[in-house]
Amino acid sequence: MSDVDYVVDGYVGVVTLNRPDVHNALRRQTYDELTELVRGTSERVLVITGAGRSFCSGMTSAS
Repeated sequence: MSDVDYVVDGYVGVVTLNRPDVHNALRRQTYDELTELVRGTSERVLVITGAGRSFCSGMTSAS
């Protein structure tokens, strides 16, 4: 499962943190996916949101 979903809506890229079971807590895989996505996108605007009830609860200590 991917930690990050990405769709383009017009000229805007929408990034969704996709770990709702842990309130979208960040981990190394999430950082790696975000880095790859940002470096590879041509959209000038990125909106970052979270799946489920939480945007992001911080970083987990476990990878």
